[in-house]
Amino acid sequence: MSLRSINIQNARTGVGLALPLRSSDSGYFVKGVDGLDPVKAELVYSSFGLIDGVQFQSARRESRNIVVSLGFDPDYASTSVSDLRRAVYSVMNPKDEVVFTIVFADFAGARWTDDISGYVESMERPVFSKEPELTISIICPDPDFLSSMGTTRSYSTVTSSGTSSPAITYEGTAPTGYAVTMNINRAVTRFDVLHITADGLTNTLTTNYSFASGDKLEISTVPRAKGIWVTRAGVKSTILQSTTPESAWSRFTSGINYFKIVASGTAIPYTLNYQPRISGI
Repeated sequence: MSLRSINIQNARTGVGLALPLRSSDSGYFVKGVDGLDPVKAELVYSSFGLIDGVQFQSARRESRNIVVSLGFDPDYASTSVSDLRRAVYSVMNPKDEVVFTIVFADFAGARWTDDISGYVESMERPVFSKEPELTISIICPDPDFLSSMGTTRSYSTVTSSGTSSPAITYEGTAPTGYAVTMNINRAVTRFDVLHITADGLTNTLTTNYSFASGDKLEISTVPRAKGIWVTRAGVKSTILQSTTPESAWSRFTSGINYFKIVASGTAIPYTLNYQPRISGI
């Protein structure tokens, strides 16, 4: 596996800037990229009286800050450094939302990408530098990259929680949510989504609702897009209130996960989708 190029695309206009890593034919060359490692965690501790040390409370990761150092290589016949710099400004400016994409390739020639969305914080250039360059800082609220190698699987409901669960090998390095889509073909009043994570934690998401034939059920545990919806007669409505208070909105973790949906009666087909999340390049 090797890095082939970097693309930065304006999320509003769709205009992008392609930056090959092994060529300056485009007039640009990447001098360096910082901020691709796993993001530092913020740890919360508490201290107690005369007890030595501290008690761990929680941990969270901050936003990601990607910094791209961009060099210029104009031909001076049809383009100048100023032309190239203005072309960058036409793609992005401070506060613009962009999609930062890293393109990979393996030795067989297969390609895939890891994407992350962020906002341009600053674009700085040393005015009197001998070698003109531009430093672009991008703040990404969600610190994980999303792999283009998403997975879609087709399963059917089972009638017992004791039925063996399909094994799903999740190759992402950060936990990811899943999305379930089910076209219901008969009346049913309850679904239990059972998920055992790679570290052995059992999670259950229970929905009690009067579903009818022709309904479309959608469940998502994707961060920032969690919810449960039913579409009936073309109208999509949230039925979040139908889940039990103890329901767990679980995510796949690195390794082997087990997943199934339990419902009484004849099996109902459904699709399961998830997109691997990458903590660092």
